[in-house]
Amino acid sequence: MSAATRGAELQDHHLRTTTAPTEEPFGLSAPWTHHATPEEFERLARLHSRIQRKEKALASMRDERAAIMRRSIRRMRRATGKD
Repeated sequence: MSAATRGAELQDHHLRTTTAPTEEPFGLSAPWTHHATPEEFERLARLHSRIQRKEKALASMRDERAAIMRRSIRRMRRATGKD
């Protein structure tokens, strides 16, 4: 099996197993992906998963920060008699 065939199989597999079908995994339509080796595609898949998890965790932290800010602003307004 050639490297190009294996790479195409990895792309197809990843497209079938991606949880969000509207999201394009790590730029598979980009021209450079036709020159990536199968090992590189495996590494890209791992990196993509890690990046997605970290972005989700970061979004959660930002949401928590925003909630704390809103509560603090409400307290501040109550303390100054604006609410």
